[in-house]
Amino acid sequence: MPAANWTADNVTEVTILGLWTNGRPCDNVLHIQREEDDAEASARDVLNNWQDDMMSVMMNNYSIVGAHFRDRNSDPGVVGFIGPDPAKPLTGAKADASMPPSVSMLVHKNGTFSVGHRKGRLYVVGIAEVEADEDGVISAGSLAPRQTAVNAFFAGLSGAGGNQLVVVNFDSPTDAVGAKTIVTSMSVDGRVATQRRRLRK
Repeated sequence: MPAANWTADNVTEVTILGLWTNGRPCDNVLHIQREEDDAEASARDVLNNWQDDMMSVMMNNYSIVGAHFRDRNSDPGVVGFIGPDPAKPLTGAKADASMPPSVSMLVHKNGTFSVGHRKGRLYVVGIAEVEADEDGVISAGSLAPRQTAVNAFFAGLSGAGGNQLVVVNFDSPTDAVGAKTIVTSMSVDGRVATQRRRLRK
């Protein structure tokens, strides 16, 4: 099989770096198709919107560390780190008793995906014990504000400097560069998901 391609035209890979109180990292990776060739500006847009919109539905066990960015125009590409805006929220706003950090809110990236191209999703750490039942179903009263926050985050990304959120299929051997699908919306799953690495090494 041909080697996987690791470049994508005008795409910045942004890793939002978070930390749980147990010391485990809680990171989320997004790919932004940008209008201008400025990877750091794309990363700043993502981080600002995350602090503005997502921290309201995050547990106070979660703190934002910053964002790592990588220009995917070339391999290995320009890389860098930016810290959070200290004037914006630095920890989650929800103070209820939390489920373990392995329990996450699952956010789907929606778009018109080609057959064989993977769809994107985010595992956003932190669900309060009172928000989901023992079957992992999130209550309607908790799901609605979480979807509102995700909608605002997505809208902020889509309107920042001509940026668009995309899913890049770097593993496609048939594409000269990473095949991109524009994300048209993001939706919160009604059931929690798990990532065990956030609980233990």
